[in-house]
Amino acid sequence: MARSLAQSHEELQSQAGRQARTVTLTTGRTLARTVVADWLVRLQPLLQGGELCVRTRALADTVAMLERNEADFSLVYHHPALAIRLDARQFTHITVASDRLVPVSRATAQGQARFRFDASDSAPLPYLAYAPTLALGRLVEDHLAHHPLAPRLQRVVECDSADAHYEYVQKGLGVAWLPWSMVHADCAAKRLAPAGDARLEVRFDVRLYRPKRRLGPMAEAFWSALAQR
Repeated sequence: MARSLAQSHEELQSQAGRQARTVTLTTGRTLARTVVADWLVRLQPLLQGGELCVRTRALADTVAMLERNEADFSLVYHHPALAIRLDARQFTHITVASDRLVPVSRATAQGQARFRFDASDSAPLPYLAYAPTLALGRLVEDHLAHHPLAPRLQRVVECDSADAHYEYVQKGLGVAWLPWSMVHADCAAKRLAPAGDARLEVRFDVRLYRPKRRLGPMAEAFWSALAQR
């Protein structure tokens, strides 16, 4: 019994030590690919000896995990069309990035968009739509529903992955609204091109939420590093 108790005590101490060196972040798949990937490069010295656990979920689930104390942080999109209901008495946030959704198409050999909203052909353009469960999808649909110059679009694919739409656009299947942080290099290299002007872009912020209570040492250091950017 003494040996068993000693072993259990050592295991608990080891687990507590690991938890103190672990930061749990819940976010969406697209933000994990863009914003979090940049953080991993920039914050490597901070994360030495620790671990960043990234859990990808739908927007509502990321917030729910934070409320249930299953994550230290929640990284989410912020826009009037997206309702984030977190008690301001218990949670706080910082804005860590700004981005925009840009309608893009595969580029022609001349570097022009294969599908363009200002083309003389009045036929609707093939549209790669997000599933309504995706936060990006709600942003785009809200934007198009209230835009006086919304283009004529023909839905050809609906998918809940921005990464998948990126591949579909690369293959010339249609137009998709993708984060500029994801496609700017392709547009600079003329592999992709904007299908319309800036009036059809959707601007949004990225916020990092946390509880107001004190977190573990690694999590507090993580927050401080991002708050001082």
